[in-house]
Amino acid sequence: MIAKQSLVPELPVHVPENMPYLGSLNTLLHMLQTIITLLCICVVVPVLVIEIRYYGTSQTGPNYTLFATLISLIVPLFLIYFPWMYDRKNKCKTLGKFCLQPRTVFVLSIFYAMLWLLAGIAMTVHTHTASHCAIDPKLEVSFGQSYTSAWAHQCRCATVVMLMAWTLCVLWVASLLGSSIILWNEKQWMARNRYNREMDDQEESKPQNTPRKRDSLVSLESHSPGQSSSSPTVALSLSCSPYYNKASGILFYYYERERYMYMCHQKC
Repeated sequence: MIAKQSLVPELPVHVPENMPYLGSLNTLLHMLQTIITLLCICVVVPVLVIEIRYYGTSQTGPNYTLFATLISLIVPLFLIYFPWMYDRKNKCKTLGKFCLQPRTVFVLSIFYAMLWLLAGIAMTVHTHTASHCAIDPKLEVSFGQSYTSAWAHQCRCATVVMLMAWTLCVLWVASLLGSSIILWNEKQWMARNRYNREMDDQEESKPQNTPRKRDSLVSLESHSPGQSSSSPTVALSLSCSPYYNKASGILFYYYERERYMYMCHQKC
């Protein structure tokens, strides 16, 4: 009969016993990071288009934010997709295990938290600069109402991008904290296993100095009252087993000697 295989393999993630939801929380954070990054791309592109349309160039803050969104979009998808394929379909095992390692998520979270921290600072400076939201009278004369409405729209979009940048920074910091807890718990689990293994090795290598009851019974029952020994040396050798300590050896020597003399007297 073929054994039924489990659909969920043993994933190499050790969450704390009091936080069993931590793995699911990290997955939810990666999903939110992906969604907000997509929305951030949709909002920052109009800012760049309007600036290029009326000024021929774009500002540093929106440019850097667009760069951050482009390099941040694919990583949360990988952190969701490959562990899911490994967990549910038993495929992409190498990439799935790599993305499930707390060390991988820890390093990536540090990088993207710093990336979005700089993006949040850049967009904050951009939105608080008066010239980036003020209406230029020359352009208003040249383009009329279309320039006025478009420039007000890009100012609002820049504010939304700033809020999204800080939100993504917070989400990556939360992912960093979750992966740190899992990584610390995994290190503690490995340390406990190593300690238990060392204790087991010490127990196995410890010499057995305590006498065994089976050996003492053999030495006492080896000569029954109806049998005779060839010499007192045989009785002495039976009592001097390596499992006895010095005191027990002396006591058994006198016991066997008296027993042997009694048997010899009965025979004579």
